[in-house]
Amino acid sequence: MTNRAEATAAPASFTMDGVEYQMSPLNDHIIASLDNWLRTSVIRMGREAGRGMSSRDAEAIMSTAFLTARRMSWFTEGSAATRTVEGSARFLFETCRKYHPSTTVKQFEEAIRDDPGGLAAAWDVFELLNPARGTKKKTTTETPTPTRPPSTEPSAADTDGRPITSPDSVPPKS
Repeated sequence: MTNRAEATAAPASFTMDGVEYQMSPLNDHIIASLDNWLRTSVIRMGREAGRGMSSRDAEAIMSTAFLTARRMSWFTEGSAATRTVEGSARFLFETCRKYHPSTTVKQFEEAIRDDPGGLAAAWDVFELLNPARGTKKKTTTETPTPTRPPSTEPSAADTDGRPITSPDSVPPKS
């Protein structure tokens, strides 16, 4: 079922450090911006790590940084990135930029440090705007119980003849 925010791409608001912000639901543009930030962060770290090294070592570091960055995506590394103040601030910046174009990442970093509860409110709004993400993670408190004891014995005897290991080993039909 589609909620009103999904159907209209309507923003929702949260308050952080005394300022009310409007957050947009995730869209392709926001995800692409977050992907780009992740990738450029890795390349920037590679550049910094290569400073003062021989050109050969710096080149090897940059090669690895580019290979790593190419494989990165917000959907795979975004969760880890938002565990940092910088990552959370970048996320808030990208999701609020449409309605607050003059706000900076630095301002969000300061707001997160000054009002950690506001960050929790922002994540609640994110879950409201993007309900499909919240429903993917289902947890249960019940421990499943097996219907029978585990066994290492085969469930049935192999009566069909010798095992087939490759298509060439299939005997011809008679």
